[in-house]
Amino acid sequence: MIIELNSFPPSSNSMYLSSGRYRNLSPKARAWIASANEQLKDLAQPEEFVGRPLAVLCTFQGPLWRCKNGHIRKADVSSREKCLIDTIFKLWPDMDDSQIYDLRLVKVEAEVEKVIVEMKLLTEEEMLEIKKKLFQVYN
Repeated sequence: MIIELNSFPPSSNSMYLSSGRYRNLSPKARAWIASANEQLKDLAQPEEFVGRPLAVLCTFQGPLWRCKNGHIRKADVSSREKCLIDTIFKLWPDMDDSQIYDLRLVKVEAEVEKVIVEMKLLTEEEMLEIKKKLFQVYN
C-alpha cells in the first residue's frame, strides 16, 4: 500500500502547546491533520494488514533538507514521524501503530514537498532476519 500526502507533518516540537499540566495539539498540527484526513478520506482499512506485523517506509521529499548555500539543514525526519503515523492509523479502527516492526525514515531532496508512506506485511522470513540482526548487534 502506498500513501501520498502533499505536505510534511509538523515536528514533535511544534505539535503540542503546553498550558500548565495540559498539552493540546497546536493550531499548526490541527491544520495538518485536517488536511491529511481530507486527502486520506477515501482510503479503506487494508483488511489483510489487521493484527499482522508491518514494515513501513516513510519518504520525506522536499527542499527543506538544504540551506541556500548548499549545506545540510538541521532538520530531522524523526521528529515528524509521530504525527504522520498517528494520523494514518487513527483512520483505521482495527489497526494500531504497534503493528509496525520495521520503520524506516528517508529524506529525498526534491522541488516539491510531499510524504510517501509505503506499508507492507512482514513475512516470517523477514521477521527472522530482523531478529538475527538484533542478535548480532546485541551479542
